Amino acid sequence: MPTPNSRSPVQGNPQNLETMAAIVQSEYGPTAVLRLEQVPKPAIVADHDVLVRVQATSVHAGDWHLMRGEPFLIRLLFGGLLKPQIKTLGTDGAGRVEAVGTASP
Repeated sequence: MPTPNSRSPVQGNPQNLETMAAIVQSEYGPTAVLRLEQVPKPAIVADHDVLVRVQATSVHAGDWHLMRGEPFLIRLLFGGLLKPQIKTLGTDGAGRVEAVGTASP
C-alpha cells in the first residue's frame, strides 16, 4: 500500500515511472489525429532547462495551426512538410517544478 508521500505511477502504466502521459500527433489534421500516449520521461534535465509536472494546460491559436499544418508556411517554419516534426504540442502550462538544470538561476 502506498504511503501518502510516495510517488504515484502514471495512470495506465503502474510499473514504469520512467514514462509520462502526453498528447501526441504523427500526422497533420483535425483533433482526431491527437492521441494520448506514454512517452519517455526526460532522464536528464539540460543545464538551462526546467522539468515541470504539468497540472493544467491550454490550447491557443498557434497550437491549432501547428496541429493542422495550416497555413502551409507553418510546415516550412517548424519542419515536417508531410508529417509534423514536433510530435507534442503546447507551450502554455502550469504545474510543479520537478527538476532544475545546473545553470538555472
